[in-house]
Amino acid sequence: MWGRVENEIQFVLAHPNGWEGLQQSKMREAAILAKLVPDITAGHDRIHFVTEGEASVHYCVQNGLIGDKEQV
Repeated sequence: MWGRVENEIQFVLAHPNGWEGLQQSKMREAAILAKLVPDITAGHDRIHFVTEGEASVHYCVQNGLIGDKEQV
């Protein structure tokens, strides 16, 4: 199964709020060393970063824990 998606899969990596370029570069380097993506521009473009806070909000929205519902 990995062989069918390995060149197309997008990775979204969560990191602590406040982490920026240096820390994201280290995470990207780890993904390359783990052979999740090749060390080329196309591989780098398949790695995306999101803060833990933003990831938590998306999780809650997708699972109906928060949203546009009126509170009673």
